[in-house]
Amino acid sequence: MANWTTADIPPQTGRLTVITGVTGGLGFETALAPANAGADVVLIGRNEQKAQAALVAIRAASSS
Repeated sequence: MANWTTADIPPQTGRLTVITGVTGGLGFETALAPANAGADVVLIGRNEQKAQAALVAIRAASSS
């Protein structure tokens, strides 16, 4: 699995994921991966403004 990337995630259409800490760093990237694979993603963050900004960024970057 040394060459595994998020591109290897199978389609996640119809699945729901809940990700915490989405306002930056690992939480943001963790939320982006299933969003790109077609999952519905619930974003949770302590700062509403930063979480809203993450939502906008994920929607813009997501291929779904």
